[in-house]
Amino acid sequence: MLSDSTLQPIFENMKFLERRKILRSTSAPDLIPVQIRGFDIEEEKVVVLVPKFESKIYHLFSPRLEKLFFRIKLDDLGSATWEAIDGKRNVREIGEFIKKQKADVKIETIDLDDRLSKYMTLLYEKRFISFRQIMWEGRR
Repeated sequence: MLSDSTLQPIFENMKFLERRKILRSTSAPDLIPVQIRGFDIEEEKVVVLVPKFESKIYHLFSPRLEKLFFRIKLDDLGSATWEAIDGKRNVREIGEFIKKQKADVKIETIDLDDRLSKYMTLLYEKRFISFRQIMWEGRR
């Protein structure tokens, strides 16, 4: 699997219109999400780590700076979704995986599919994830 350092430049170097063209040519359930941010697990929930400073120069001073990352805490469903993102499953398969994993919680199928689609869009817009289809095109 590609590391954060290899994924982020692909995401940033590809122009917005190129990424949008790829995303529009693929149906949402067939997109394969890939995490491009680090994370921790605290109290069985995911905490996504987003660097406060994108520039490499700030990381030189990292021993002096206490907090280099914003810590974004996800809820139960968000954490289950994040953990299901492995770069191999598409959005549809992630939804099915969550339905099986969260069988004890009553989640309506229509509500989950809609919520999952919106959640993936949000994660993508916030640059927490990218999609395998974009990365493949970006490597050509």
